[in-house]
Amino acid sequence: MGLLRTKIADHPECATCQFGKQIQLPDERTTTIKRKDLLGSLKEGQLKPGDRVFCDQLESRVRGRLLHTAGRKPDKDCYCSTTIFVDAALGYIHVEFQVALNATDSINALDSFERSSLHMGVAVNSYHTDNGIFKSKRFVHEIMKNLQSSSYSGVGSKWQNGVSEGAISIIASRACTLMIHAALHWPKVEDASLWPLAVSHAVQLYNHTPNSSSGIALIEVFTSTTSDCQFPRNCHPWGCPACVLQPRLTSEGGKLPRWQPDSRRGQFVGYSPVHAESGSLIRNLTTGYISPQYHIIFDDWCKTVYSTHESPPSQWHDMCIFQRFETHFDEDVAPPTLAEEWLTPDEIEHNNARKRLLELRQGRRTWQNSLDKETHDGLAYQAPPLDPLSPIREPAPSVPRFHPREPLSPSWNRDPTSDISAAPISQPQQPPIVVTEGTASTSLP
Repeated sequence: MGLLRTKIADHPECATCQFGKQIQLPDERTTTIKRKDLLGSLKEGQLKPGDRVFCDQLESRVRGRLLHTAGRKPDKDCYCSTTIFVDAALGYIHVEFQVALNATDSINALDSFERSSLHMGVAVNSYHTDNGIFKSKRFVHEIMKNLQSSSYSGVGSKWQNGVSEGAISIIASRACTLMIHAALHWPKVEDASLWPLAVSHAVQLYNHTPNSSSGIALIEVFTSTTSDCQFPRNCHPWGCPACVLQPRLTSEGGKLPRWQPDSRRGQFVGYSPVHAESGSLIRNLTTGYISPQYHIIFDDWCKTVYSTHESPPSQWHDMCIFQRFETHFDEDVAPPTLAEEWLTPDEIEHNNARKRLLELRQGRRTWQNSLDKETHDGLAYQAPPLDPLSPIREPAPSVPRFHPREPLSPSWNRDPTSDISAAPISQPQQPPIVVTEGTASTSLP
């Protein structure tokens, strides 16, 4: 197929990836050399999951909505940051969202991560974090209470916590790309407060994607189990439209009025961590609530997104001008004809005339076809008016086709009350007597 010989630069560029993952071009005058003896020094000696976990926080100026609400909470009660935990041995990533950047929410995030790790059979031994809230007394006391150790980066030296900084860059760019892709294809329902859901979906994709060389996902190594790859199989584009079955039809014997739609439109926003992988989180566009659903039909290509005639899509003009494709046909192959809604009245009449002529030539027009509307229109043909300058021909004299019948004589009137006296019936005339020589012949009466 030649796919292995195709370079990445030869592939068509994705607009969404360019918007979400664009970086600065390298400066040709500056050369950066990485010391190979120091590569991976932060992970040196960490061979088992949980030996060391790098921790950092991602702050967002745009408040993120809570997952159990309709998105109408005040800003002070919404998410403002994310705590990211990265395993040093594998690179497994876990995120926890916080409403405030204080010690209480950070400790709650720490406890949630450790419960999740213990559920997968991994015990955390030490942490490596930045300064700030992670060096507060309450946070340090929580780590010491769990018989764990902690280390910190130097002030102003973020590269000493480069593992978590790199994870923040990867997850933030992927989540941003997902949200931009959904906004480009469905701008009507764009909502920047959904970034916590996009971040969670990006983390799940990162952990469940198999490695290109080994074919093993990070979640398999971290949990020491073999994955059935159901998550990649059930995965769909984040933010795509989804048709959800009406709740009344999900129960046994449930019915709806005959002319009422059986489904409603929602938006796919990821998967629930506490439900089966076959269920998806769907955002109700009317109420704003997010709920796990099972009876769903996904529109991965956003083909069912429509607009009214009064408000056409904003990108429709660009698609009609710049996103056109041309197909070349062979010389002996006629291109397919367009439907009538794309033709002018003159073109429609011309195509109908060609069709009738072709049917007459091929003998496919029968007596039954003479009853259709087109034939009636042809029989109602009217000759064009005469030119007043052309000579007028005199019409030929009319000749009766049959002789007129003579009127009956009044003597044959059978009405007995008539005043006209009946004429006597004439006697038949007797033939004359013919006399010849030698014989005589007489005709008797």
